[in-house]
Amino acid sequence: LEMDLATFKLAAREAEEKAALARSEEAMRLAAEEDGKIGATLAETRALRTGYRFPQAIETLSALEPHSEAARQRVADELFLWKSAEDFLKMLAEDLNARGFSGTLERAAQPPVADATITRASRDKWMVKAGTVERMLEISVVTPAFLVRLAERFVDQTADSDQYYRRREAMVAFAKLFDMDDYARLAGDSASKSLTSRTVSTP
Repeated sequence: LEMDLATFKLAAREAEEKAALARSEEAMRLAAEEDGKIGATLAETRALRTGYRFPQAIETLSALEPHSEAARQRVADELFLWKSAEDFLKMLAEDLNARGFSGTLERAAQPPVADATITRASRDKWMVKAGTVERMLEISVVTPAFLVRLAERFVDQTADSDQYYRRREAMVAFAKLFDMDDYARLAGDSASKSLTSRTVSTP
């Protein structure tokens, strides 16, 4: 009887171990499946960088309901980039309206516009004057690199530390979204140094 009881306990323990292993393998399978689906969605949203269609990407990512902590963090990180990039475009329009721009305007698939002046700006469109001609320009035709260089000019002129940090952070996120990693790293380092200097010098 004692032998039968010992055998029963051993069999029960082995069965529980097998069940635990099966649950672990199933959890790993589901996590890998979820990771693959999220990865595919993130890759698809990257196509929305063209034309700066950030709100569509934000809507798509916000609709995801990841289960694992790793998946939730992955989606949250990606959402942060897109939302910051959207903030970047809005703040750039604010700065253009407040300070203006005159110079050469770079376009993605067309020749640059020399001696251009941006007289009015929204998130999606700029009113541009070149010589005697004034017309509305869709921001979608302007290169990401030009937007970053233009924004950096305004950021460096921002005296308020909070506004400086918000603009610099949004600019770095925009640059990272467009795979301008070297620039994003340099801009991020510059922000840290500048913020430290401003904090130290502030009474």
